[in-house]
Amino acid sequence: MRLLPLGERAASTPSTRERPTTSGDDITPDNRGNENERHHQQPDFPALYNLANAIADRLQGWWQANASRLLVSGRRVLAETVWETTMLVRAVTEYPCPHAAVLIGPGVERLLVAPDPDNRERHIVGSLAPWGADPRHDWPHDPLAPPVVAIPDDPEQAAAIIKTRLLPPLHAALDRLDRIPQRRIDTGPTNLEPHVRVGRFPLFDMAVAHITETTPPHALDILRDHGFEDAGPGRLSLYGGNIPLARRTVRSLREAGVVVHADLARANSLAALALAMKTASHRRTAPPSSATRPRPPSAPTAPRRR
Repeated sequence: MRLLPLGERAASTPSTRERPTTSGDDITPDNRGNENERHHQQPDFPALYNLANAIADRLQGWWQANASRLLVSGRRVLAETVWETTMLVRAVTEYPCPHAAVLIGPGVERLLVAPDPDNRERHIVGSLAPWGADPRHDWPHDPLAPPVVAIPDDPEQAAAIIKTRLLPPLHAALDRLDRIPQRRIDTGPTNLEPHVRVGRFPLFDMAVAHITETTPPHALDILRDHGFEDAGPGRLSLYGGNIPLARRTVRSLREAGVVVHADLARANSLAALALAMKTASHRRTAPPSSATRPRPPSAPTAPRRR
């Protein structure tokens, strides 16, 4: 897999939103407490967390930034669901990488941000198997996968590199797939800007509520009444994998007049995809014969009468 260079550094622009340097994104029921506190005190995790969120803020549409500590199971899931990005596999397995971030795009894009295995002073970004990926496709060995890019710590420059050097080849690779997955964000009955966005964490089976300065106080009360806990700046998490409760929370918020965008589909789970890939009946790795998408097979015809 090729690594695209950083290129010339563009003039930096001050961040539009200052963020604290710690987060609770990586807290799960099994790893709270002192171990989690020690992880947050590692100097490079706040940098990754802030960088991932700042990049998501600068990409078009709703990009969900999910920074997390990586347990052995998390590293394995990421290594099994990369889209032919050998360097990313090295990044999460050889070090071993203590943490990484998954960016979920507004379409079917899924990106992995991890420390560069050859230069721990910077990060690299590559593609994971897309949302709704066909588990029969051998994503880790696809020769038509998008590239990996190296990014600086400046979020403006990092977002610009992703926009110009990663997303265009990623979208081209998606267009070449036999079956392009379809994804729908539940925006509810209104087209207004949401007060709350509720997503599903890709590595741990939990819901995350993203809030802003416009989120009304009673929305926070409803979230907490349903079990959501403060999990860092701008978000609350519902631990324990109770996605049905998260869906009921969305309904309660809407009944109270809160505008909510929800993305709680099981297809968000990378662990579910990794399991499905292991049990798939067969794998497909051969690229199509041309850049155009293969035509679907014609419908069967009735046998001729003799």
